[in-house]
Amino acid sequence: MVSAASDSLVKLWNVRAEECIATMDNHEDKVWALAVSSDERTVVSGAADSVVTFWEDCTEEQAQEKEAQRAEMVLKEQDFVNYLALNDYRSAILLALAMDQPGRLHTLFKNLPSSIDVATPSITGHPAVDEVVRTLGGTDLAKLLRHVRNWNTNARTSEVAQRVLHAIVKLRAGDDIVSAFGEENALSVLSLMAEGGITGAKDNKSVAAVRELVEALIPYTERHLARMEKLVQESYVVDYLLGEMDDGRFDGLEDEDEFGNMMDVDMAVSVQA
Repeated sequence: MVSAASDSLVKLWNVRAEECIATMDNHEDKVWALAVSSDERTVVSGAADSVVTFWEDCTEEQAQEKEAQRAEMVLKEQDFVNYLALNDYRSAILLALAMDQPGRLHTLFKNLPSSIDVATPSITGHPAVDEVVRTLGGTDLAKLLRHVRNWNTNARTSEVAQRVLHAIVKLRAGDDIVSAFGEENALSVLSLMAEGGITGAKDNKSVAAVRELVEALIPYTERHLARMEKLVQESYVVDYLLGEMDDGRFDGLEDEDEFGNMMDVDMAVSVQA
């Protein structure tokens, strides 16, 4: 059932479920006239604003489009898994950024294997990923920084956020970061300048975006740093308690194992911050 009212809205109702399933808004005044085509695929409404609107049923088209999007997403997710299996981190990171799936991206950075080659140290956990961060495109770099900002607000994801942020700061120049936001806002800035905006609006907007990002990162980063410092201090307390518990009994002494061999007792407690 289709209804019209003085609120300028046309509504489609499911009589069996007794609920409104669609609200159509294209008028600015009271809707006085309403007609439905013989095949019930087109609704015509007329209102006091002198506008006649033709509404067409596109349920099937929307369902097909949604199914096509779902199938495309399934293929992309499979490609993402294949890239990880092949250690193609560049394609995996670019695909995760294109799909706008920060969860998969966070998992990728979290599960990176640590580099064991001292000659080629890694910041992110894998030299190949360091190279990806160093050569990442402008718009992709801006997306990654926004994901880092969101990860940094949660203590559970802040470790990955700080590691990726450290890599970006170490591997990219400040001008690269500013220009990354400039490329992302290029279309909107060109529209602004076409309407009479001043020259240099692109740079001003880029700097403002970077400033906003930094202002969002600083307070949470300081909070994480304070928490780590507190953990280090508490670790010294544990070290002290362990030293008091043995009461010096193991200082300079050696124990014998069950075979009568002398066994050193190591009471050193290492603390890693």
